[in-house]
Amino acid sequence: MRSKLVAVTMSLMIACWASAAQAGLLDLNNFSQLETNSDDVDVFGSTVYFKENLSDAAIVLFDDFFQVTEASTISFDYSFTSDNYDEFDFGDFFQFTINFQYEPPVLAVTNSGSGHFSYDLSAFVGQEISIEWGLMWGGLTYEGLNPDDIIYCPSLSTATVSNIRLDSNSPGTAPVPEPGTLLLFGTGLAALARSGRRQS
Repeated sequence: MRSKLVAVTMSLMIACWASAAQAGLLDLNNFSQLETNSDDVDVFGSTVYFKENLSDAAIVLFDDFFQVTEASTISFDYSFTSDNYDEFDFGDFFQFTINFQYEPPVLAVTNSGSGHFSYDLSAFVGQEISIEWGLMWGGLTYEGLNPDDIIYCPSLSTATVSNIRLDSNSPGTAPVPEPGTLLLFGTGLAALARSGRRQS
């Protein structure tokens, strides 16, 4: 009997912990995509995939009407792969911007790699701001070449943004339990009650 109670209690604790870990994930449903091809920007939950093409100078996921309701921090993991192997396409980069700040952007990644980034939005409390992630095309060079003789090789630069979170800066702020967590918790309590009744 004791082992059953421990198992149920542990299951409830794990479920609650998982819910708390996901409570700060940013909802991307209100974000828009700037792309030519339908698969240049793919959004799956809180993960965004960017893939360069030859038509767009910028492939972007953005929200120009993002409401900052409280002091909070936006954070995310990112990876960028610059496939600049041909000599004509160069300088691709990945960027994150707030309120169209492009020079310089809040974050600019010019070399292949990955990392974690966070930005405090406290200065924008009560404001409507623009948030944007983008894979940017660096350009072409024709130095010493006849443009008519150039064979264009597509650069396949890619970027990924994941685990996009918006967390309150207020100390002691607890995440609101999700309905699924509450249902699971109630089911666990009912199981505990039944077990106790059988034991007595």
